[in-house]
Amino acid sequence: MDVGHEFFMVEFDQESDRLKVINRRPWMIYDYYMMVRTWTPSSVSSTAKIDHPMVWVRLPNLNVNPGKKK
Repeated sequence: MDVGHEFFMVEFDQESDRLKVINRRPWMIYDYYMMVRTWTPSSVSSTAKIDHPMVWVRLPNLNVNPGKKK
């Protein structure tokens, strides 16, 4: 359901489906990241603010264990 200000509300029939969506975030749809949050009674789309942007950082060939000698 479109609740305005580019926010949508989704209701799940199964709790397991809701948990899958919440726990496997972030989601990408048509090359756009979708932020997923659990609704609360104080959720108001017109005043909602994103506290921190999501960023994907890729560091190819990064040595993840710098203390280990080759």
